Amino acid sequence: IQLPKEMPQVWADSRRTVQVLVNLLSNANKFGPADSDIYLKAETVDGYLLVRVIDSGPGIPVEERGYIFRRFKHYGQDRVDPKAGSGLGLSVVKAIIEAQEGQTGIEDCPEGGTQFWFTLKTGVDQ
Repeated sequence: IQLPKEMPQVWADSRRTVQVLVNLLSNANKFGPADSDIYLKAETVDGYLLVRVIDSGPGIPVEERGYIFRRFKHYGQDRVDPKAGSGLGLSVVKAIIEAQEGQTGIEDCPEGGTQFWFTLKTGVDQ
């Protein structure tokens, strides 16, 4: 876990934001190699808290990323995968974060794996 020295206040529904974190951490655990590390990092960027969940799994091909946050879609949906769920988790993540005026995304890690990220507005005067 890597957090800023001083965490800013954010505009967020705490219960729903915990749901986002649980979903992303659960996916990282489910799809990453057994006994591999999962990283949770946060930093402030331009009035937002940027939160990243980073795994060391196989990654998600670029051509499949366009729909990864849609309902009932998940990586490798053409394969039979006992780990695959209903395909709702990431769409819920996106809906919760966007309802809080944030954004979500996915990126490759240079050393392998995937990072899912989201932003939350910071400050109390907004």
